[in-house]
Amino acid sequence: MPIRCFVLFFVCLAGATAQTTLYFDDFSGSGLADLHGTAPDIRPGSETWQAGTGAAAWKADGSASEEGNQNAFLPFTPVAGHRYTLSVTANPQSAADAWFALGFSTTAAVDGFYAITLDAGPWLLLRGVRPNLSDGIQTFFGPNTAQGQSHGADSGFLYLSVVLDTTAADWEVTWRAGDTILRQQAYVGGNPDINYVALGKYGNLSVSISDFSLTQSAAVPEPANVALVIGLLAGATILVARRRHSQSLKPADQSGT
Repeated sequence: MPIRCFVLFFVCLAGATAQTTLYFDDFSGSGLADLHGTAPDIRPGSETWQAGTGAAAWKADGSASEEGNQNAFLPFTPVAGHRYTLSVTANPQSAADAWFALGFSTTAAVDGFYAITLDAGPWLLLRGVRPNLSDGIQTFFGPNTAQGQSHGADSGFLYLSVVLDTTAADWEVTWRAGDTILRQQAYVGGNPDINYVALGKYGNLSVSISDFSLTQSAAVPEPANVALVIGLLAGATILVARRRHSQSLKPADQSGT
């Protein structure tokens, strides 16, 4: 039993290490400082946020307010054979038809309408007014606002994610709100050109976000992990065989004779 538990532990460990965090930002900076030029808590290299500056721009604490369209970016180019999960927790609030956006984009423009300016896709928006609306969340396949679908959403903070699966020839996208799958769709006839992950705001909106993350997971176990598991299984098999052989060589119990 101990050997089996030992092997199972390392099998789980090998599977867990198949996921890599490319970006993570908890937005622990100051609400008085611009997000532009700051570094995420986790990043592949020396990347920093590209965003606007001034009163309406995104701030280092993950907030944005006042009138205006503001976007923020980190460089990212997907590689075939992986699954990428872009996620954030957000709570936009407004008295009008304004929204917060999260997704992948082709270009980086800090000012302007998120979808058209960025040639965005795939992406989603979360409205500042949500209860009793059938379009509190809208998901877009792209480019821009093409192939959009509407979904209901609750008020308060929501965990949002856009999952880009590049393991097949035709990439597939899954949009989620919490644990709920909102939509799934695959590209046919050509995959999108993606150079950034992006967030944005549209209109007179006050928004607070946290735990921005981009993770990468392999479609199959990493070769090093597979080799580790095979080696552990082989070692466990040898140990079991030796133990059984040793027990078979012990003299029989003579206490009853």
